[in-house]
Amino acid sequence: MSQSVSVRPAVARRPSRLEAAGLPEFPAAEFVVPGLLLAGVTAAELVTAMVDAKLGLVCHSFLLALFVMMGAMTESPSRRELYWSLTLAPLIRIGSLSLPLARMPLMSWYPLIGVPIYTGAFVTARKLGYTWGNLGLRIDVDQLPKQLALIPLGFVLGLGEYLIFRPAPLVERFTFADLAIPGLILLFFTGFEEELIFRALMQRAALRCLGRWGLVYVNLVFAVLHIGYLSVLDVIFVFLVGFLFSLFALRTRSIFGVTLAHGAINIALFLIFPFIAPIVLGTGYADLLPLPGPTVVPTVIATPHP
Repeated sequence: MSQSVSVRPAVARRPSRLEAAGLPEFPAAEFVVPGLLLAGVTAAELVTAMVDAKLGLVCHSFLLALFVMMGAMTESPSRRELYWSLTLAPLIRIGSLSLPLARMPLMSWYPLIGVPIYTGAFVTARKLGYTWGNLGLRIDVDQLPKQLALIPLGFVLGLGEYLIFRPAPLVERFTFADLAIPGLILLFFTGFEEELIFRALMQRAALRCLGRWGLVYVNLVFAVLHIGYLSVLDVIFVFLVGFLFSLFALRTRSIFGVTLAHGAINIALFLIFPFIAPIVLGTGYADLLPLPGPTVVPTVIATPHP
């Protein structure tokens, strides 16, 4: 007498939110070397900010050569992507420390430093075979309202960062004519440039090598490059904002919205709130016209902002 055996159909497991967003699992064995490289970038930034900028330039130049060599020698495509994308971190600092910009207007520093960095970013993306779609360089009309909604969030976050270290304004007068071109410069040479590097190129490489922990890793690199402002609170703030931007860019597969938000943060931080906040908070001047420029020209000007 034969016995019938009932077979229950397999129930498909519902993917988690992280998996639905495109996040792979975490390969723990991959994190040791990238963690050491992150420690190296952190040490170089500490040397630059707290010991000597020239020595920091040497440290970052060594890291740049090391990342290029490691990417060329590894047989793992995912590690190569991570190592070569990391070259952009020391490249940012080398550009800010090596170009002779002291006698030029402060706002001209951003494009003069940014053009070589853009070149490095696009050359790296080309060498890694990344397409415009891979980098999130697209605008989905259906998601446009969601992307544009990040602009007011950027201004709110800009106020938060202003309250952390209260920088001097980058322009002398609070007029549309004086704010328009600097605003576009900050949008293109901080907002778009840094989102292209961190939330597009480096984030894609980190996710492919480190799995879902790549989001944490890339924003630790992003935050470490703010050590030059000598504010632990600002480093934490930048990490959290960068992580928020990473999730949004990953979910929408576009860096359009985070670029606008990033630009809005820096426009608010350096062009708007240095004029408005002292009056609103009752802590500063009342005459908005003959304002002085920054009292101290920072030695590190190209540090990314969130």
